Amino acid sequence: MSEKVYRPLVLIMLFLILVAQIVIPALTIMYVVETPSNDCLAAIAAADSLLQSQASIVNNLMDNYEEAVYKRAENLPQQQFLATENQFFALQLIALQNSVLLKLTTACHVSNPPQLPQLP
Repeated sequence: MSEKVYRPLVLIMLFLILVAQIVIPALTIMYVVETPSNDCLAAIAAADSLLQSQASIVNNLMDNYEEAVYKRAENLPQQQFLATENQFFALQLIALQNSVLLKLTTACHVSNPPQLPQLP
């Protein structure tokens, strides 16, 4: 190829490199993530310890359910009562987990979320 073809290609490539050097740092500045606050870190630690302790509670709940319903219950109404009682305990655990999630979202909210660029 002749020099006339290479010169515009080189100029275009240099222009694209210059644009990339300006645009890429500007985009990374837009998406800076805030560091979590102390309240957020404390809420995360509390939620983590609670979830770790609840893993054994859930396992015990399932063991107690199987023993109560399949070994101790003598008739169908007793089985239904014990099953309902264990469902109630499980719902209490879910309610506790929901309250922990609410505490996490209130403690770890982002005050100024980054704005995504609008598409034309």
